[in-house]
Amino acid sequence: MLPESISNQNVLISPLNWGMGHVSRSIAIIQQLLDQKNQVFVACDDDQKAVFEVYFSNLNFIGHRPYPFQFSGKGNWAWDLFLQRKRLLERFAQEQKEVEQYIVDFQIDVVLSDHRYGFFSKLKPSVFITHQLHLPLKWFQKPMQFVHQKLIQNFSAVWVLDDEKQSLAGKLSRAIKHPDLHYIGGRSRFQLPADKVEICNQLYLVSGPLPYSQDFLNECIALAQQNKGNNVLLYPKGLILPENLPENLQCIEAQNWKETDVFLRGAQKIISRSGYSTLMDLKILQKNAQLFPTPGQGEQIYLAHFHSATKWDV
Repeated sequence: MLPESISNQNVLISPLNWGMGHVSRSIAIIQQLLDQKNQVFVACDDDQKAVFEVYFSNLNFIGHRPYPFQFSGKGNWAWDLFLQRKRLLERFAQEQKEVEQYIVDFQIDVVLSDHRYGFFSKLKPSVFITHQLHLPLKWFQKPMQFVHQKLIQNFSAVWVLDDEKQSLAGKLSRAIKHPDLHYIGGRSRFQLPADKVEICNQLYLVSGPLPYSQDFLNECIALAQQNKGNNVLLYPKGLILPENLPENLQCIEAQNWKETDVFLRGAQKIISRSGYSTLMDLKILQKNAQLFPTPGQGEQIYLAHFHSATKWDV
């Protein structure tokens, strides 16, 4: 099953609530589904819904509980997840039952999960959307690789957000055995604009879960003090701006993504985390970037190194 093969059906999709990158990349997939005359049902929380409503007026929303995890902010993501494994496994099991009920209630034909392990059906075709077929784990964490790939087997199809050369995700997207696995390429809500208007010299794009996003905001402000020219900082709600900001720095709370998208198009250089959705956007926009992986986040550390030098300067 490929994205282009789905038309005139009721499609249920849900993105992981681990940062907003999963929402970002789902926008392009949802747009394609709508163009192919599907009815799209989005199972998400209120924060995710607020973003989708900016881009779409014709979606059907289902209130859906997020996965319950919190991060200590000490850079040990694997340990944080291990400590909360019981609650996560319970949520996975509950979620699978909820999906089966959604199928009955809304006459769903196809289920799409953006890296939500429990969001699949045993009755209808279910697709796992990811760029990570292999997790970047340390040797003592290897059992998690087995669990990760075993959970993927619950899905009847897998869409990999990369090409067959693994040019975006590197070793993370190397193929695994699955009866219906397809590389569908990177997905971004952006398209190359007809005209490129420069708005700022440096754009600082703050993202990710607390408390890491607050730490990165403070780091970006320190960087802006050193950079000349026009600087713009986009940050999510809930973060606290310090006093005495640099005079050449404009700080904007990104309440409406569509309004702040213009800054991503018009920036000479983007300073951001090395999240995969951000990398897909950077490639489409052909932007020079400086990447800062989230501490302890193995995937972002690997991706920042993998993309330390490319033709689009990321």
